[in-house]
Order: sequence, then structure tokens, then C-alpha cells
Amino acid sequence: MTITIRRRVGAGASAAILAAVGLIAAAPAQATSPPPYVTSQLALRTGTGAVAVYDTSGTPTGLSQSLLSDTACALTATGADLLGFTAEPGGAGYVGYRAGSIGVRESLTANGQSCAMVDAANGESLTVQLGGALTGYVFTAAALDIELKHDASVSATAWLGTSAVGTFTLTSGSSASGATCNALADSGPDAGTSDHCRWDIAGKDPAAPMMFDRLTLTATAGSFSLDGGADGAVPVDTWAGFADPELSSFFDLAPVLACGDSATLPSSGKVLTSTWKRYDDLASSGTCTPYPYRATTGVTTAGAPFAELVKPADSATAQAVWTTTFVVPAGKLPYPTLNFGSGPVLLGDCPDGLYSGGAIDSALVPSTDLDGGVPGQQYGCVIDVAKTNAYAPTKAATYTVYVLGDVRLSF
Repeated sequence: MTITIRRRVGAGASAAILAAVGLIAAAPAQATSPPPYVTSQLALRTGTGAVAVYDTSGTPTGLSQSLLSDTACALTATGADLLGFTAEPGGAGYVGYRAGSIGVRESLTANGQSCAMVDAANGESLTVQLGGALTGYVFTAAALDIELKHDASVSATAWLGTSAVGTFTLTSGSSASGATCNALADSGPDAGTSDHCRWDIAGKDPAAPMMFDRLTLTATAGSFSLDGGADGAVPVDTWAGFADPELSSFFDLAPVLACGDSATLPSSGKVLTSTWKRYDDLASSGTCTPYPYRATTGVTTAGAPFAELVKPADSATAQAVWTTTFVVPAGKLPYPTLNFGSGPVLLGDCPDGLYSGGAIDSALVPSTDLDGGVPGQQYGCVIDVAKTNAYAPTKAATYTVYVLGDVRLSF
């Protein structure tokens, strides 16, 4: 049997996280692997007014939202609360939607092109935020279809709660310098996709993906609008987990665990139940850095059941308690081992009092690092192993394990 927490590895797996400001005016689409903790994508298709969530195989999850435009081109939405929009100045009531473009209305009776643009001359910005139907998730990357006018320059700020977690800049035309999305984006009339570009927004550190729940796009020169395929396909060079990504602005989604949160893994085969509960970081005085994750269960080709929680590699000492009920063979219950890739280490019992009453006493966590070759302290111990009769006639046992850092447990 195995219980596994794996480090994120592989160039393909980190491609979306390593992408910074994307400059993809004419690059062909490429299929790359998603980061392991990305479980779905949110697609904004302004050409059809559709917002939908897809899993990584391209299958719709059933969560959808429709964007509508009233007679004064104000944006309204129906269906699940997936994306929200706010304009500055003015607020939510000043978000405009016209001809497949989202921008800022200069007045409540605005019509025409002013509905669909975000203008530097008026000090305008557009904020896109994660909706209430996706509580418990965060964005980890975005690939935006941006239409540019008047030698535009755009600044993007990613936020998690009230904290700014990343800033990005996009330039075009005579404003172009350094990283340029589309040097040909012009100040003339609409030119189909010739005045569009694909803007990739993500963190740069593979060990700490940027997590955000809203993105503020500010015009610092010229004008721009947020699109999603309304004028045609805009090439994509990040991984594409659903059909026709070139016709969308899309966001990678990952579930996230903060202190006190629990993740329920799916039951699968010989894995009857499995729950991972996140606690404070070691010696963090009650605080912790949330992390995205993906949880799976199954049976190996050798017939051994496993439960797996994949999260980004990090040096923070993130504490957790993992309780899993496995189908077990007859006889003495096996004890788990810990393996960082350099060989298994048999786990011992946790010190008395380390976990009691549902709380962890961090002062009792041993300082021994079970693998000094891996950055950060790595430690695990067995809180409890017990047979259970709840699944008769199946022979089952529940394992409760304390985990510190990024480890792999096996039997």
C-alpha cells in the first residue's frame, strides 16, 4: 500500500508556472502538461458570452455562466457565479460589454466603442475576480486575449485577498519596449486579430506558484479591451486542457488549503476513505502559507492501493494530519515507511502528546530531518493504526499519520 506526497517535477509540468509576460502574437499552439495541482480551467469566451469550467481532459464540469449586454452595453451575468467584473472609476455598474469585448463605460448611457475599451486617458482599469461558485479555489495562471489600440501599454496586478502577489506589463506599437506582446497593435480601425495578443500571466518560481483570486488590468497608455476569441483565434503556447483555447481567455484553477482546511480525497478501489487536514506551519505562530494541491487515489499495477496529495515543492514546514482507511491483507498490520527517493525509512510512533484533541503540539515535533539532502525539514510519524469493522466483510485499517514537509509514505 502507498500514501504519497510528491514533489512537482518535469519541465512540462512547470511550463505554465514558469511563464511570465507572454509575447505570443504568432506562435503556434503547443500541448504541454499542466502543473500537477491544476485540476481545471475557467474559460471566458466573449464571442458567445459564455464562461465555463473544464477539467484537464477538456470535459465540461457543468459550471457555466452567461454574459449579457443591455441596451446601454452594461455587462450583466446569469448562471453560476464564476467570474465577477469591476470597473474603475465607477465600480461594477460601469463595466461595459459590446461586440465581444469587455471594457469600461464612461457614463451610464454610454454606447459605441467607449463601452468596450479601457482608456488610459480616463485613468481606467478593469478587475476580473474569482466568483463565489469557486470558493476554495485560486487562479495559478492566466492566458488572456487582449485587444490593443493607440500604442497601448497595460499593467496587470494579481491579488490574493488584500495582498498584491505579482505585477506584469504589456506594451505594443510605439509604446513597445522590452517585453512586447504585439509590436504591430495599432491605433487604427479594428483589424481582426491583428491588434490582439495572447498575454500569459503566472509566477516565475516553480517551488512557489503564484496564487491569486483577482486580476486588475490598468491602461497606462492608449486603450485595450479584454476579449475571448470574439475576433478569431489568438494562438496559445501554454497547455490547453479544453477544446479551442485559442478562442478563449482562460485561467488555471487549483483547490487551495489554508490552516484548518481539510481535503477529502475520492474513494477508489481499496482506498475506502482519506482526509488530509492542514495545520500551521511549524513555528509559525498560528499562520501558514496556503498551497494549491491535487488529490487522487487508486491502485497501482501491482495491486497496491494508494492515496496521493500532490502540492508544489516548498521549503516551508507545512504540518498536516492524514487519515486514510485502506483495505488490508489478513495478518499483522503493516507499518508505513517514508521515502524521499533515496530509500525508505521506517516510521515510528509520534511522541506522546504531539497530536491530541484534534490539535498539534509543535513543541513536541522532533528536529530530526529524515532526509538531509532534501531542502527543508522532512519528518513523519504514526499517530495511530487501527483495524476497523465498519467495512465488514472487508478487512480494513485506518492509518493516522503526522506529516511535515514534502514526503512519500509507503508500506
